[in-house]
Amino acid sequence: MTDQLHSFFDIFSRKNVEQFARASGFIKRLRKISGLDFLTQLTYGLVGLKHPSLGAMVAVVDARFTREALHYRFNASAVAFLMKCFNHSLQHRLAPVPISTALLDAYRRVLIVDSSSWDVSPKLQHLLPGSGGDSSPANCKIQVGYEYKGGELSFFEMTPGNLPDNRYTGNLRAHVKATDLLLIDLGYFKLTTFSAIHKKKAFFLSRFLIGTSLFTQHTYLPLDLEIVLANATKDSFELDVVLGKPGKMEIPCRLICQRVDPAAANRRRARLYKNAKKKAARRVNYISNLPIGHC
Repeated sequence: MTDQLHSFFDIFSRKNVEQFARASGFIKRLRKISGLDFLTQLTYGLVGLKHPSLGAMVAVVDARFTREALHYRFNASAVAFLMKCFNHSLQHRLAPVPISTALLDAYRRVLIVDSSSWDVSPKLQHLLPGSGGDSSPANCKIQVGYEYKGGELSFFEMTPGNLPDNRYTGNLRAHVKATDLLLIDLGYFKLTTFSAIHKKKAFFLSRFLIGTSLFTQHTYLPLDLEIVLANATKDSFELDVVLGKPGKMEIPCRLICQRVDPAAANRRRARLYKNAKKKAARRVNYISNLPIGHC
């Protein structure tokens, strides 16, 4: 516990925390509760509490204020203050470590974007709704952008857990500038986002979403990827293609095809079969629960 406390104060000095508190409006004049008191209660102070309560939190810092006074400090300004502290801790832990490589000289920045989520108390479902089903009714997700060449955090944003990456992906265009390279996984695949990135003269790298229409560059003839792959004689090759609709939303791309080993191919087939089976089961369950006359 002592090591954790030293680590806490290595990140948060009283001067910095009080600056965050005043900048966010959490502290406007001299009060019995300081920004550091409040932050300590909600972080280090909760570690040893099996059943957190306002009274216990006040006792943690031996504060000279009541639990009622603490209760009224939980407001929008407190949220803004804690977000500033959270951002400061991330920047402190992710100290810039610049990376220099000739392979990336063509790009001003390389942004790696991904998300992570975790279940929270069901009482927070009105603020952070989850996906439902077998999952928790309340879930929090964080979207993070990491700038690989500079070795530093580019952005982060907290969202409800029921906001899929495919719906968030439209926000990425605001973080991308000319000659940037954006690296994302399949969950962010969206043609409108790719089109916006292309118009900014930036670049993206993503896995291909099966079922997306492909056309040959220059001739704009439909490209049947299944036939192309079936006739491939090399384990690795590239194609110049166009995503989107010719004449409406054309996104010139380089499609990189890489043959996987039989074991990996079988694992992917098994996963696709499992997902298709789940979808079929949900459709059957939906039909079976419809009122008579609706089938």
